[in-house]
Amino acid sequence: KSEERSRRRRRRERERERERERSAMIEYLQWLIQKSYQPEQRDKASQERLTKINEGSKDLKEQWKMPVKTAFHWKGKRAQAKFAYDSQPGLKKMAGRRGPYEGYNLD
Repeated sequence: KSEERSRRRRRRERERERERERSAMIEYLQWLIQKSYQPEQRDKASQERLTKINEGSKDLKEQWKMPVKTAFHWKGKRAQAKFAYDSQPGLKKMAGRRGPYEGYNLD
């Protein structure tokens, strides 16, 4: 008898859990449907988002116009020394220093 009761109890608990899951799914679907019937708010939000992105891109483009290095920066002694150091044959073969297709014969 006690075993039968415990089975019934477990079955009821599983049914309640399934019912809770169903009700959560129904609430979510209702929320989605309700949200889809508000085109003004949706359009307004997307317009604000696009405006914000556009303003950010204008700032970025302005920053790109400014030179990062002076015209003859790469001819300076420090830059030339770094280039010469990085061009050494031993360093060129280190991982991350070679080009992606350098080991292949592409002819």
